[in-house]
Amino acid sequence: MKRNALNELEAWKRKSKKKPLLIRGARQVGKTWIVREFAKTYTSFVEINLDEQPEVHALFDQFFGKPKMLIQQLSLLMGVEITPQKTLLFIDEAQENKNSLMSLRTCPKIT
Repeated sequence: MKRNALNELEAWKRKSKKKPLLIRGARQVGKTWIVREFAKTYTSFVEINLDEQPEVHALFDQFFGKPKMLIQQLSLLMGVEITPQKTLLFIDEAQENKNSLMSLRTCPKIT
């Protein structure tokens, strides 16, 4: 199962234009672990947990519908430059903020 999941993530990474990837599944089945493993294929990795970092909720609310500004603010908050194709941005427990999921679903394709 680990190999299949990583293969699926690698296929997503190879797409020239991609939408944010939502990973869904039951609790405690290894979703976070597999993303962290996949992150090793990127230059940098930013992990935000909306359950443990409630201060981020305000950014999703304030910059809803403005993905470039949201990414800039997340970069500042996390102290890491988020660069397309080089940084994997992982938002764990995204369901904790309805605007985070809506922002991701309406995000334009990233090149």
